Amino acid sequence: MTADRQNHSSPPRVAVAQLGARRHYAVPSALEACGLLDSLFTDFYATDAWEKAGSLLPGAARLLDRRSPGIPGSTVRHFPLFGLHRAWLGRRALSEAGRIRNYADANRRFCKLVCSHWPDSADTFYVFNSAGLEILEEAGQRGLRRVVDQITAPWEVEQALLDEERCRFPDWEPATDPAAWAALAERERQEWEMADRIVCGSLFVKDSIARLGGPSEKCAVVPYGTRSAAIRSAPRPRHAGPLRVLFAGTLQLRKGIQYLAAAARLVPAGKAVFRVVGASQLSQHATDDLRRRIELRGAVPRSAMRLEYEWADVLATPSVSEGSANVCYEALAEGLPVIATPNTGSIVRDGSEGFVIPIRSAEALAECIARLADDHSMWTLLSQNACRRAAEFSDRQYASALAAAVTRES
Repeated sequence: MTADRQNHSSPPRVAVAQLGARRHYAVPSALEACGLLDSLFTDFYATDAWEKAGSLLPGAARLLDRRSPGIPGSTVRHFPLFGLHRAWLGRRALSEAGRIRNYADANRRFCKLVCSHWPDSADTFYVFNSAGLEILEEAGQRGLRRVVDQITAPWEVEQALLDEERCRFPDWEPATDPAAWAALAERERQEWEMADRIVCGSLFVKDSIARLGGPSEKCAVVPYGTRSAAIRSAPRPRHAGPLRVLFAGTLQLRKGIQYLAAAARLVPAGKAVFRVVGASQLSQHATDDLRRRIELRGAVPRSAMRLEYEWADVLATPSVSEGSANVCYEALAEGLPVIATPNTGSIVRDGSEGFVIPIRSAEALAECIARLADDHSMWTLLSQNACRRAAEFSDRQYASALAAAVTRES
């Protein structure tokens, strides 16, 4: 039976289609907390059966993190063989252009899988940018409300920024063929036109849509949240010795790792130590350059990230392009000051919970690190403010704001 969009007597029933764990299933978890989740469609989800099988497989820890206690198992429809094949193709890509083409193809195939298992009880469909076009087309034909989550800056904006970065750092990351991502950019624009609502994690994302002439009037800025139980009521003391600077995220130009490397060269010896956690998309040349001054930990399971935050004194996120970096929320919840850029899309306020510096400024990043290394009282104040700021953006607050954005008609 087709859902009736005109029936406003009961809360909406929202189906979510997402590839990957994406912020550890924050969207479906938030909708479930508000009583709005109809179903979750995804590629791989660690059901009880897969958890038992995966425990016998080496290297399966990250896959076994793909579940959320806030989502009833009865609402989940996953396509594990598709998900494993998608991951296998991703590892086999021989170029950045090949990786993007595989990504685009997987998005289309995922949408078709979802459409072939349509949830008749849903009256709203929630998808993610460039990975929901065919679902939105089907939803429109069935009269459902359509919501797009723009998880990062639009492809056209992001690739323009990255083209400039590749010119600045030509040996760090493989070049990308514009034809490879142009199809994704076109999908994205079509999704905006079909959407009733576009959810943006930050003003940077909304402004980027407007810069392209997109329908910014459809945009609702909904900052992310952190589990209330994970937010410290008071910060812990700063570690003795040099300031411990953590970078958490994929090692790529988009995340600004190149400016952390430059800042590490500028900070006077003995003032700070640097640690990077995350998978790498960089060349061997760039990786070798990083290792001269920075400890590279590689990728770690999400369940192990709290140990990394406990090691750190400050989080550095000198992003060139993001949506709203989830690590910033997690770091604030741990009482860590955060050094971010406007393009990080964070909730950090300059001089309050950390510092907001211009993009591409290793000098500003190094200056902030040196200030925090020298001024323990400033670090303590920023750390206290970080806990308070995190409490303002809890998972409960996020769920309420997301529900309002999804259900609001204009």
